[in-house]
Amino acid sequence: EGGPVARESRSLGTMFFDGDHRTRRRKVKLGGRSVVEDRSTVLLKAKQAKEARKRQRMEQEAATVIGAFARSWAAAKSERARVREVWVSRPVGLEARLFSVRQLVFFYEKGSASDALRLCSACEGALESLAASWLDESRCAQEGRLPNLCHLLIARSFELLDGLAELGDAEVAPRAVESVLPFLEACLGLHGGLGPGASAAVSRTLSHAVHARGLYASLAKLLACPPSDLPRLELTRLEGFSASVVGKCLGLGLSEAGLADFLTLEGSVFGEGGVLSTVAGPLWEG
Repeated sequence: EGGPVARESRSLGTMFFDGDHRTRRRKVKLGGRSVVEDRSTVLLKAKQAKEARKRQRMEQEAATVIGAFARSWAAAKSERARVREVWVSRPVGLEARLFSVRQLVFFYEKGSASDALRLCSACEGALESLAASWLDESRCAQEGRLPNLCHLLIARSFELLDGLAELGDAEVAPRAVESVLPFLEACLGLHGGLGPGASAAVSRTLSHAVHARGLYASLAKLLACPPSDLPRLELTRLEGFSASVVGKCLGLGLSEAGLADFLTLEGSVFGEGGVLSTVAGPLWEG
């Protein structure tokens, strides 16, 4: 019989030996109960882990790009301010020099009345001493485009016209009509006189202005809401300039969604005898 110790010994013996000498010793797992996952669960968890790593990598890359953009934007803004100070303190009479114009197209800020007046000054100087060389027939024919500085100054000039009504400076609008429009008329050959090489180069610049800069919509906005302080004579000249630009673009076959903005213009612009009446037909046909 035995005491409690003997009974406990027999109980343990029964646990590990059931009387059959061929029975293997039972394996006792001390690590607790394990859960065996099926194949679909394993694959799902692996997919979720992969997506989490991908999302984390994308977030890190996005943060790097945003940080780099913010730093470059701040650096560019600081550099534009520095170059603007250099331009302002330059000796008088150097507006037409290439380096001066190059500085201006770099630091020019749309919406700044001061920069708008500086751009007007640069256009006047460029028209006097640079436009002829920029439109050199042999050079344009060889390169197939206008000089980069000429292209950029034209783009900045259209930017000025686009925001002319919002500047709120009584001096800018008349000055722009007096200086920027003649520069654009000459460099775009609106009154003719360009050879085939220069004409092809100008068409490339106009194509960029139409498709990348929204030239049609920009000019339509300018005519629909012109500067309130612009005299009637200057306004008529602005309308005539817009008609010439649109007519030239249509002659080059440049079509863009912004043409619809011209079709909604009201008043004397498109009316019978208006400055744009000559292009109203082609606009509707286009």
